Amino acid sequence: MAERSYRLALPYTLSRSRGRRYPMLPVTFTYLRTTQPFNGLVDSGAERSACSEAAAREAEIDLDQFPVRRIRGIVGQTRARLCPIDMNILGRRISLEILVVEADIVLLGCHDIFRAFQFGFDERASTLLVEPY
Repeated sequence: MAERSYRLALPYTLSRSRGRRYPMLPVTFTYLRTTQPFNGLVDSGAERSACSEAAAREAEIDLDQFPVRRIRGIVGQTRARLCPIDMNILGRRISLEILVVEADIVLLGCHDIFRAFQFGFDERASTLLVEPY
């Protein structure tokens, strides 16, 4: 088995709403304007990245321009819009299509973010390991 090394070892971030630590990275979004930083949960189980409607509106996306679609997630079926946006993460700007959902969440998923970075999860040390491609 090939040995891996990671350039960054970042401590998990404390979620104030849940009182636990999670593998998160600070991200901003850029569409017509750049948003404030959000904590994005690195989610190896998420196919696509997702953000809240509030984050999309802060980036000045006109959500009415994009059709509503039904998606299946961990909480069952929900509504989302697939919107183009740039995500700024660890000094890199990544163009992607993100699912904009009604939930107050930012998820970093496999289809896009995991193609730009390799991730490792050290649960004992509560550390997120990151290596840019």
